[in-house]
Amino acid sequence: MIKIIIIFDINNLDNNVYINDSTKLEYHIINYKNIMHLDFAFNNLITFPNIIHKFTNLQILQFNDNNFSDIPSNLPNSIKILYCDNNHLTKLPYKLPKQLTNLYCNYNQIKKLPNNLNNTLIAFNCNNNLLTKLPDLHKLINLRELECRYNFINNIPKCILKFKNLYRYKKFNLYVYINVLSRILNNKINYYYYIQILNYYKSILLKKNKNYI
Repeated sequence: MIKIIIIFDINNLDNNVYINDSTKLEYHIINYKNIMHLDFAFNNLITFPNIIHKFTNLQILQFNDNNFSDIPSNLPNSIKILYCDNNHLTKLPYKLPKQLTNLYCNYNQIKKLPNNLNNTLIAFNCNNNLLTKLPDLHKLINLRELECRYNFINNIPKCILKFKNLYRYKKFNLYVYINVLSRILNNKINYYYYIQILNYYKSILLKKNKNYI
């Protein structure tokens, strides 16, 4: 049995609609045009509802723990948080929602990340995939958390040292342990930086210091 939870008032989680048949989404989009949270996780689905682009006020989309092999490129631009963990994804779409801030795609088979990841991203988790490298991240100036554990990544882009948010928030979390790292950042770290890098063999903690490290 398929159960889809629609929350059309994100501030009132008791105001939910339960749908036992995904084909009824067309009916509900007509009746609930202000849907903000759509959750159809744990349903063994293989294809997206063909009306997903009509949820123009959607902010949170959860389709984790299904059998999707790809993500449509016409997701509503209003989406801020996207959960697509535990599927069969091999890649991310070239076009992601323009307002996306949190992206979680752990436990898939993603081999490569697009170079045009949204500069609106604050948190990006891609643990347990098949990645061998990270893309150029220099445009992700708002990124505060990057998790890419349990992949096959062999180095870390130097560009993360230039992220403006390192000054703004004084902390940036980068989790890369359980990879085949051959090169770890060896640049001098300004005392404003607080970067945590975890390796399979050892943990390196670069803390705030009055001098350069």
